[in-house]
Amino acid sequence: MTSAYRQGPPALPPFRVVHGPFPLRLGRILAGAGFTLVASLLLMLGLQRQELSCGGAPDSWCVVSEGVFEPQPVARFPRRELTGVSVESRWGGKGNTTEYGRPVLAVGGRGYRLREVDAERAREIAAEVERARASGTAIGVKLRQSPWLLVFGLAMLSGGLAVLRSAFRGAGRLILDVEPSERRLSVQRRVLGIPGRSTAFELFDVDEVVVEQSDERDVWKSKAGATRPVGRLILVSASGKRQELSRQSFPGRTVHLRAAAALRRGFGLEPGPLEKELDALERIRERPSWAANIGMFSLIWMGAPLGLLLGIALYGGVGLAIGAFRMQDPLSPYALVFGGGLGAVAGAALMLRLARARPPP
Repeated sequence: MTSAYRQGPPALPPFRVVHGPFPLRLGRILAGAGFTLVASLLLMLGLQRQELSCGGAPDSWCVVSEGVFEPQPVARFPRRELTGVSVESRWGGKGNTTEYGRPVLAVGGRGYRLREVDAERAREIAAEVERARASGTAIGVKLRQSPWLLVFGLAMLSGGLAVLRSAFRGAGRLILDVEPSERRLSVQRRVLGIPGRSTAFELFDVDEVVVEQSDERDVWKSKAGATRPVGRLILVSASGKRQELSRQSFPGRTVHLRAAAALRRGFGLEPGPLEKELDALERIRERPSWAANIGMFSLIWMGAPLGLLLGIALYGGVGLAIGAFRMQDPLSPYALVFGGGLGAVAGAALMLRLARARPPP
């Protein structure tokens, strides 16, 4: 005699759900990157210094050096060819109320122009060089940019980094590894492919997966700006027990519904209202709010000049860093062709890509 029995449901296999990537504030990334790049150039310009050194002997040489940390020689000439020094002055700034000066060395019948500094400092340098030349003593002077460049550069850098920090808040994705047989679920956040700390949860019998939605608190948002939705996933048991898969809420709406639907499939749950809402959102094709009423040529017109300026700035920053040219050198055609041209093309292409129609995030 055999006894009848009822076979239980089959064990669920392990599965993985990639929750993300979460949407970023791309406009803020571009703005923050632009501020940071310009700030870096201001800091590099502010740290630049120029030095003139001449030996005391009549047959010694004079050397002009330039650089940020370790100035490198850029010109040299015999001391006996140094026959005098003068100052070129100009008025600039707001309302042309600030006087600037540039020491000019008379070398072998030609004028060698040093860096432009404050007019008073330029006259001090000229007097110091003239005294040393007349007395036959060694010459050693240093020319630095205005300290206000460093102040403005640091202020702009702080603002750019703050904007970038807000733009990348909630960036990355969550990797959810579920092992039903071991009743364990692990969550690991990855940002730019770099894995972070992994958190493990004891897995109970999941009866539902829900998305807890709220609005992001953003100090950078204007009063007229739209509020960005944020959310997180929560597992719910039949008895009502809840398990949040993350303490932090991440930006987006559709991205959370996709992950929740994938978890529901993995747990063997029947499709429900969540899947219907996800399907409706996936059918929507809309451009980002900032580009909703902007045409293609306007987008190109916006992206190309920005890319051109950033390309020239990047070309200049790299060239100064590797010593390919000096701060006082004129703008070269290569900077316009390679830096500006490639930057303009990249800026226009990036703007068109960012403005393309797609499901809401």
